[in-house]
Amino acid sequence: IGTNHILTITLEQSVQEGTWTPLDGQLVTASEVSDTANSEFVGPNTCTTGTSGSGQCQVMISSPTAGTTVIEAVWAGGTVAGASIASKATNPDASKLWVAGSIVVIKDTVPDDGTDFEFTTATLPGGTFNLEDDGDNADELSNTKTFNNLAPGTYDVAETPNPAYSTAVECVSSLGGTENPTSIGLTTGETVTCTFTNTFLIPSIDIEKATNGQDADTPTGPVIPVGSAVTWTYVVSNTGAVTLTNVTVTDDQLGAITCPKTTLAPGESMTCTANGTAVAGQYANIGTAVGTPPVGGNVSDADPSHYFGEEVQFAGCTPGFWKNHTDLWVGYLSTDKVSSVFSNADPFGGS
Repeated sequence: IGTNHILTITLEQSVQEGTWTPLDGQLVTASEVSDTANSEFVGPNTCTTGTSGSGQCQVMISSPTAGTTVIEAVWAGGTVAGASIASKATNPDASKLWVAGSIVVIKDTVPDDGTDFEFTTATLPGGTFNLEDDGDNADELSNTKTFNNLAPGTYDVAETPNPAYSTAVECVSSLGGTENPTSIGLTTGETVTCTFTNTFLIPSIDIEKATNGQDADTPTGPVIPVGSAVTWTYVVSNTGAVTLTNVTVTDDQLGAITCPKTTLAPGESMTCTANGTAVAGQYANIGTAVGTPPVGGNVSDADPSHYFGEEVQFAGCTPGFWKNHTDLWVGYLSTDKVSSVFSNADPFGGS
């Protein structure tokens, strides 16, 4: 289709029954007996048979569409072997079957869903088109588009990227081998099938919360003296296959937690921190991380943490208690004398 084809015409004469010899130097006219391929002659439809004993000449024809063209070669008559031939000789048996090529585009979504995928092309008829793979080809969109009656040439097809899916494409030729989807070399009678496989990229997020460095998911958690400093860390990780934006962390007791960034690529992590002061008794709080994938709803995860706030009993402290618990020196300095801190510090009159 769309290329020039040469038709060779052979003219022979018989001067005795059963013996045929080429007839040179004769004008032959070719014409279409029937045509379903919109064929046309390229150049003249007449030719003169050779002068070297071949009895042959050629005409050229081309067709823009698929179909069948039947050609008739006609010789108008003349003198053969000294005899005048009044009638013409014809051969209506020559025919040309124009075989078209095809390109088939298949959409395969893993798992099946109703997402529409856009395809673009600069060479295939109709331009942009959409496909989906929801398992129901009888509805609005099919998962397959076929382009028939294509002339030999170079074609292209591409899928518009969807960030929620990975994309793999393979174009297989009916003649063997594969083709590049951006440059499909189609020959006569060839069918190239391009399958675009899109796998859904599942988004997910993870948060791991710790209290003073301990992953205290269950009570009691670390024992912390009342009034002492408490540090909570929130390690947030993108455990999915797509980038998450608008990433936030909140604590059910502390409110919004400040984090170093709001976007996490797949596999990326960050650590957020909050500080407080230990209160008496069993304490629990829950950290929650939320992120937004490219498509679909938000993803989230939560993780609890605990500590036990211990009341400090100052009477009956063991030797060395104050030396080893300087964090409890509220309002005092290491230079203070015992007598200035405790009354009746030296019942024997010392200082």
